[in-house]
Amino acid sequence: MILVNYGHFVAVVLSVALTVSAISVISYMYDVDDAYAAIAFSTEFGTMGSANEKLVAPTDIILNRHGSNILVVHDGVDKISKFYRTSSNDYEIATPNSAFTENNRRIVIPSAIERIEKNYFVLDGKDVHIFDDKGIYNLTFDTSNKVKTPTDIAVHGPLRLAFVSDTSGDKIHVFHTDGTYKYDVNKLTNHDSMSDPGGVAVDPSSDYLYVSDSKKNRIAVFKLLSNGLCPVQTAEVRPGVCFVQTFGASGGNNAYFTNSTKLTVDITPHGRGDLYVSDTNNDRVQIFRFTDSGGSNCPSGTENVTTVSNIANGNVCFVGQIGTSGSGDDQFKKPTGLAIDSKKRLLYVADTGNDRIQVISLDAQVDSSDSSSSDSSATTTTTQSATKPNSPRGVTAIPTSPESILVKWTEPIPRGDPPIRIIGYKIDVREKITGQNEQSDFQTIIARTSTNATSIHHTDLEPNKTYTYRIHAIGPGGDTAATSLSSGTASATPAKSDKPIIVQGVALSPNQIKITWLPPSETFGQSITSYEIQKVLSASEEIPVGTISGTKTSFLYPVSSPETKVELAVLAKFEFGSSPLSEKITINVDSDSSHSGIIEAPDIPNRKLTVPTPPTRVQAESVSENRIDISWRSPTSNGNTPITGYIIEAKKDGTTNFIVLARDIGPTRYQHNVDAGSSYTYRVYATNIIGESLASHESSATARSVGIEISPISSMAVDVGQLATFTAKISSSSSSFTTFSLSDNAPSDARISNTGIFQWTPSSDHGGDSFVFDVIAKQGQYTDTESVRIR
Repeated sequence: MILVNYGHFVAVVLSVALTVSAISVISYMYDVDDAYAAIAFSTEFGTMGSANEKLVAPTDIILNRHGSNILVVHDGVDKISKFYRTSSNDYEIATPNSAFTENNRRIVIPSAIERIEKNYFVLDGKDVHIFDDKGIYNLTFDTSNKVKTPTDIAVHGPLRLAFVSDTSGDKIHVFHTDGTYKYDVNKLTNHDSMSDPGGVAVDPSSDYLYVSDSKKNRIAVFKLLSNGLCPVQTAEVRPGVCFVQTFGASGGNNAYFTNSTKLTVDITPHGRGDLYVSDTNNDRVQIFRFTDSGGSNCPSGTENVTTVSNIANGNVCFVGQIGTSGSGDDQFKKPTGLAIDSKKRLLYVADTGNDRIQVISLDAQVDSSDSSSSDSSATTTTTQSATKPNSPRGVTAIPTSPESILVKWTEPIPRGDPPIRIIGYKIDVREKITGQNEQSDFQTIIARTSTNATSIHHTDLEPNKTYTYRIHAIGPGGDTAATSLSSGTASATPAKSDKPIIVQGVALSPNQIKITWLPPSETFGQSITSYEIQKVLSASEEIPVGTISGTKTSFLYPVSSPETKVELAVLAKFEFGSSPLSEKITINVDSDSSHSGIIEAPDIPNRKLTVPTPPTRVQAESVSENRIDISWRSPTSNGNTPITGYIIEAKKDGTTNFIVLARDIGPTRYQHNVDAGSSYTYRVYATNIIGESLASHESSATARSVGIEISPISSMAVDVGQLATFTAKISSSSSSFTTFSLSDNAPSDARISNTGIFQWTPSSDHGGDSFVFDVIAKQGQYTDTESVRIR
């Protein structure tokens, strides 16, 4: 059974300048080995309005490759705005008008956006436009004679297929990514078809296609094939498209929906292919995990929802839900678009009805296994999280430009039975100035990579320094006990490269290989027009097997039977001439070959990880005679790695030493239950993976009864037609914001402002010669009334 606990929170509001003022937190507590041990609301940005930085009914979101830019589709103003995340994790507008142009023409009616391999696919009216990472238009699909009401788009990169949902047409239209129309899908079985399909999403690691069959309040699941027959217990609806199952029903329970609209899949190693569903009219996001095992097994801490599923094979497991109805920082109003930042483990939700984007932290501990049965756990005496994996192998460092180095390594030799699962890598570096003997100590530049890609692109380097790297593998849990010993080291000095540098090559399947590379930095003043991919036949013979645009840095090679080992290399072509051929890469292929396709080297800026600066604006405030609340703001610097928690210390008046009240606090607020009338002084520390900050400034409070009181208001006499006015004030010394209102028996045309200014002009129509009513003051949870008499 799922256990959901709502933690205390304090609202976060971003102003027009989009400055974070606090943090709102909700915790979802499951069994300790579950991957979602802590899902927390992190922040939000955007408010309703017509100014450039405002949002109007946002419906979809996508992130650029590094997660630094967030593109938001506005349904209300027909544009796509680009926001960027600042160093202090605020969000500011980068492109106030549409982030894309089509032949110098603005996007007209955007509704959805997808990003695959440095290309953005924008659903604009009935068209699909493709733009590159710089917002330059490349291509338009012709959908006008096929699609009635396009709603969403998903792209399967390895299969080169784009799926467009057609709500009023009750179909999913399938295109090749070169714009060629292929077919449509509307049937699940001979006796069942889709009705008002909305959101679509693909999982390239499992080749699942998910469709929100919104009118029937369910999710349809398909298996996509590059060739071959559909698996047993699935039904072929088109060649290469196999219907697997549906799950869901109408309602508000777990795995029940009311007009689900958008979907996304967490394809990162942390996410394990979990499906996120915007349950729009239930004002929440639901999370599901799929298992291939039979019976009723689901991962520990999840709920098997087979009873609301039409299962062809395996199980659907309900992981949890995020959000409730409302406009607070822990609430949604008709959420739609979803996007996941794999590096920072953030979920972005288009809170459409509240005209904002909410940002939710998914930085949870990963469980040691996906085993869920009590029988298996009963025979296990040690968890994998307590055992270190082997060290990474074959570290190499390759200069790519005068400011960057590519660092590559090979994953560890598997250890344990079953083998320990690698959830990321820790990267350390030390520096030495050329010609000098002294060198720095090793410093961590990334605490844990967000994917299992075995390379990074280290940027912003100095050309007169040598950089030495070492790598650690991280097992489940992510703590020190689960981190391997360091690898061997590799060193390089930044320098120009005159040929492409291959990052990695993998077999995505027995029929397809993917390679990626970095462009040469020495182009002799020319632009790269294209890349030619060559197959190496021998030490002295290569043959071309493909050519792609100079803006692309990856290639899919179709494997021909009976190839089991393929050697590839790449050269860059300029307006005049070409580069030398890159070093070759060898890829082994067999019948079990599979890979998620995430092999690009992430850009890692040259920055050291340090302890954070102290928390700011610490404030202790008496709430009652037995409780003091302490609140604070996040540090101005997190030390280039996420804050992992806070430590609160307290010192009672009359004592000399601070004592620790709590550690690893997630919210930026803490409640201290104390004796009546006691006084305390507080200070707070921030922690990250490196260590603790210095102490914050101190703040003191005395537990006492708290309330507000309106100062007496004198009676007054006025003539008909004369203005009666006074200013209501409170005697409380609290700095909290106070609002004023009038009781229902006040004259209907009398007014009082939020600041307490009362105004009323009586007329002969009012009748009577005396009016008695109340002024009402409200300050937080406290209220007071004061009687007023006007003759």
